[in-house]
Amino acid sequence: MVILKGFLIPLFYGLLLALIIYPVCKNLEKRKVPRPFAIFISMLMVAVVLGSILYIFILQLSVINSELPELSLRLEQLVIKFQSWVTKNLGMSVVEQDNLMIDTGKNMLTSLGEIIKGSFSIAAATIFNIVIIPLYATLFLSNRGKLVQFISSFFESNQKVRLQTILTETIRIYFNYIKGMLKVYLIVGILNSFGLWILGVDYPFLFGMATAFMTIIPYIGIMVSAMLPMSMVWIETNNYLYPLGVMGMFALVQYLEANLIFPYVVGKQLGVNMLVSICAIFLGGVLWGVSGMILFLPFVAMLRIISGHFEKLQPLFKLLKSNE
Repeated sequence: MVILKGFLIPLFYGLLLALIIYPVCKNLEKRKVPRPFAIFISMLMVAVVLGSILYIFILQLSVINSELPELSLRLEQLVIKFQSWVTKNLGMSVVEQDNLMIDTGKNMLTSLGEIIKGSFSIAAATIFNIVIIPLYATLFLSNRGKLVQFISSFFESNQKVRLQTILTETIRIYFNYIKGMLKVYLIVGILNSFGLWILGVDYPFLFGMATAFMTIIPYIGIMVSAMLPMSMVWIETNNYLYPLGVMGMFALVQYLEANLIFPYVVGKQLGVNMLVSICAIFLGGVLWGVSGMILFLPFVAMLRIISGHFEKLQPLFKLLKSNE
């Protein structure tokens, strides 16, 4: 799984996407829409949702960009105060501090090539996944009949009904997974909004909910979304402690989301107990990083479904299923 993760991660993302939009596609086909058009319409709906999230991301970047002059002025004032403090308490002159910063900058430039190379690699991988994941999903949906026939060839005739039940429950589980994810974003958005309101940030609900849904974009989404309320509260209060408070609040909520809210809420939707959910998320993170944390929990839910239909696997089913 580690060696082949470059191949397996986009493949399973494509399978996840196909399972999610399959009911929509099937409903369109029942309405006499040809399969290729039904798949195209389903994929277009997904593209509209992701495009809306990307639009919010770009909008936030533009708002931050409009505030850059004021932020630069505040940052310059903060640097001057810091240099004065260093001169007063550590006896280092402003010239010595500037020389130290220049030397540090030169050292950073030596590793800039590696940073740029790594950035290009990440960008190339992202563009590749944006193209290949919808392609995988489209092919899964187009060839789903052949795939089901291939899987059913390993089952005896008296077990065909069991296979159909497993597949039906798997589709339902993936819908529950999306419902659980939406609940997580809602809870995180409420916690963000409450924290921003306590800190006195304007428009706390707007910033809190936007930051919650921007976590769909790993790492970058939360950083850009957090920059806007941090910069606004800094401009309004002229106190660097408030932005640090906003950053600390977001960090706390993200920690709760990753280690408590997500395993509990999504695990409950998937019918998997919380201990197994946490183990699946951490194991996924170790093997596949962020993608593993997203994909491994549905894998465990599928394993729970399969084990529930075979008597010899009942101990595993009892271990995996939710306590409720």
